[in-house]
Amino acid sequence: MEHDLEQWLAALAAELGTADLPVSTDTVRTLLDLARDSAHQVTRVSAPLTTFLVGVAVGRGASVGDAAARATALLESRGGAGGSSPPESAQSRGGAGGSSPPESAQSRGGAGGSSPPESAPSRADSSSLPQS
Repeated sequence: MEHDLEQWLAALAAELGTADLPVSTDTVRTLLDLARDSAHQVTRVSAPLTTFLVGVAVGRGASVGDAAARATALLESRGGAGGSSPPESAQSRGGAGGSSPPESAQSRGGAGGSSPPESAPSRADSSSLPQS
């Protein structure tokens, strides 16, 4: 895991009172892979919302690996709507554990593509959000 990311996660965990929950490299990779899969198969703005809901499930007692695997299975059941299926998912790696060494988000091209990292969603991206 990159040093800046480690520092950010430690500071955020302290601020949110979650420093007792270790965030391993495997957990980070699982959540980044899930965000990538969601962004490619649903819509870009679904990535942070998907990982948020996985976090809520973890807060309610699920493991990160189980919650991510269930979300990945749901994405796969959509039949790749909105994009093509990536070659590897959290579920195919067995949840939060994988045997290959983790790669940084930067070396994977942001959230997992061959294009450069994308900036925060623009106003045009929020058009797919439900209107109240």
